[in-house]
Amino acid sequence: CKQLNEWQPTDLIDWQTLWTTPWTESHSLSNSALIATMTTEMKREIILFYQTLFSQNLAERPLFDWPSEVERELFDKRIIFLKRFVICLIVCNVYCVEREHGINKHPWPYPLASVLCHGGRALLRLHGVQSREVLNFLLLGDKAGWNWEG
Repeated sequence: CKQLNEWQPTDLIDWQTLWTTPWTESHSLSNSALIATMTTEMKREIILFYQTLFSQNLAERPLFDWPSEVERELFDKRIIFLKRFVICLIVCNVYCVEREHGINKHPWPYPLASVLCHGGRALLRLHGVQSREVLNFLLLGDKAGWNWEG
């Protein structure tokens, strides 16, 4: 009997479901269908984001058999970067504008995972912090981790 826990996909069908959109053109004709589709997509984004950041921490799953130690280390560095980026987004708050080149910003009303999904872009506006410090934090975990001058 298959375990029904959508937060922990177990087979190819589960993963295909997560990566497949429920969107059809007819959803644009009905507000309730559009909201249901957006809700489904955002939940799937959260699940994919969680699985990306924490998949190696699931106790009931065997660890991935890495082809080499170098590959594992590179993966770990990418995941740590993503985790730091998420922390940065949480601490700094995320805003959106209603249209391209808009100036009136509003708090992001959707799950944080959706900021990094759908091929959109996230722009960082820094106030009172040097871009090099942010890059050092994201890449190395230490705002003074790299000397950009030398």
